[in-house]
Order: sequence, then structure tokens, then C-alpha cells
Amino acid sequence: MRVLSLRSDAIADTFSLDRFTLIGHSMGGTVAFLFAERWPDRVERLVIEDTPPPWSISLPDPPDDPPGPVPFDWQLVKPIVHQLRSPDPSWWRDLPTITAPTLVIGRGSTSHVPQEKLDTP
Repeated sequence: MRVLSLRSDAIADTFSLDRFTLIGHSMGGTVAFLFAERWPDRVERLVIEDTPPPWSISLPDPPDDPPGPVPFDWQLVKPIVHQLRSPDPSWWRDLPTITAPTLVIGRGSTSHVPQEKLDTP
């Protein structure tokens, strides 16, 4: 079995996607902009919804088990919280490597994301 990760563009290869529009929401938005930073020649257009590059944020330790049924892989919560607490500075530094026209959509006052974080320098 081949494991796919952010370090690999194998999923795009699997579907024979040379250049494509990449859309991401929430954590998928983070994956989308990281992919576009790493492989800018593969992304024709980029749409990010309510997801800035991570900034240092104070979050409590998540419990080992979910509080109830969740529609995602709970095993990823702790690594994600770790990255949100101590994000890789290259995520912001490498934003200029994204060459695709990019649409960033914010959810406004109902969002848990501070909307000023969506406005990158």
C-alpha cells in the first residue's frame, strides 16, 4: 500500500492531473495552499475558504478519544493541534511561491478564524 502525504503529489499523478483547480476548506484549505507552495506549476487556480496559513495559537490538549461521533479521523487532531501551536514559519514565508490566481473566501463574523488572518501581506 502506498501512503500519500503532503510531501507527495502522487494523488494528482494517480488521477493524471497535470494542472488543475485546487479548492480547500478548513484543514483542506491548509493542504491546498501547502500543495500550491510545493508544486506551483501543477495548480492552475486556487480557492481557499476560511483558512489562513497557521499562526501561533493557544489551544488545549485534545482528549485521546473523541467526545462523540466525528466525521473525520480523530487520530489527526493531536498532530494538527501541535502544528497550530507551533506552525512551520515556511508556510508564511513560501506563500509568494504560489503562482496561481487565488481566491480567498472568508466567513465573516460567524467564523472561528480571525478574518484579518486571511489578508496576507
